[in-house]
Amino acid sequence: MTNNRIFSITVLLMAGFFLSSIFYIDKYYKVHQQQEVNKHAFIIPDSLWLFGPSLAKDYLQLASKVNKYKKQLVLFSSNEEFIAIDLVLDNPVDLLF
Repeated sequence: MTNNRIFSITVLLMAGFFLSSIFYIDKYYKVHQQQEVNKHAFIIPDSLWLFGPSLAKDYLQLASKVNKYKKQLVLFSSNEEFIAIDLVLDNPVDLLF
């Protein structure tokens, strides 16, 4: 084998490893995010809804900022919308950090 061929194979193997790592990390991150959302869904029981949407909305806005959720939607058990939160950041780069 020539040096160029060895180099090409090495680059392809490294690129494949890099891409598969990205896909694995992305999948892990999505599963982790879903688990965090499920925790919030458990924290907002029916009793919190008795206090009204303003208290729940304050909590969800804080949770959205801390966890960098772009959108949260809370539904009643009848699938009727209770609260919808859209996260708006002053600087879109903040979603990365």
